[in-house]
Amino acid sequence: MFTVHLYRRRNCVKIKKAANDILKPSMLYKKGGTAPHNTFFLLKPPGYSNKNILRLLHTRLKYSNLNFKIMARESVKILQGKLDVESLISQLNAALAEEWLAYYQYWVGALVVEGAMRADVQSEFEEHAEEERKHAQLLANRIIELEGVPVLDPKKWFELARCKYDAPQEFDSISLLKDNVASERCAILRYQEIADFTNGKDFTTCDIAKHILAEEEEHEQDLQDYLTDITRMKKSFLDK
Repeated sequence: MFTVHLYRRRNCVKIKKAANDILKPSMLYKKGGTAPHNTFFLLKPPGYSNKNILRLLHTRLKYSNLNFKIMARESVKILQGKLDVESLISQLNAALAEEWLAYYQYWVGALVVEGAMRADVQSEFEEHAEEERKHAQLLANRIIELEGVPVLDPKKWFELARCKYDAPQEFDSISLLKDNVASERCAILRYQEIADFTNGKDFTTCDIAKHILAEEEEHEQDLQDYLTDITRMKKSFLDK
């Protein structure tokens, strides 16, 4: 048995028809319970490998924007023998909530920032916001691969997140930079914990955590560099 995750809802009908045409007498059916609307199980006949199914479905559907993944349920079972998958999904959902809050913090900061080096800081915030959004995509994809459900209700972001978002009280660049430094430090701790939890057990999640961790560390350094530059600029101005 395989799990099929569709990232575009409108593709569900097409892939069900394609699977039934190609893999008869197999069938594709909806998973019940709390699974997302785009999660299905695929029963395949003997003799079909994962790669063969994937290639056949791509060929049959004949369009490139279908983004789905097929994975053996056995791989999740193997993982369950090494670590607590439910705990891992909970950690990933907490990180996902934090990434969306971080995205908004950078996005809104880019809109309202004022003062020293405004244009440069605004550009940096916009770049970081996009990278946080990509982190969220990586986390959501991995949660689905682990047969979990990404947090669906934005209201729960605040409940799940340890790295909180507080509306900025001051719009000057220094204040906003400091707020984001604090958030990045919190994020660094989060991904260090996930990397430690999965190290030597879940290589895929561990690699994702380390990748995001490296970018969060880079973010913090970028922000610290701006704070240093602004301090030097102000000192230079006062010394004149």
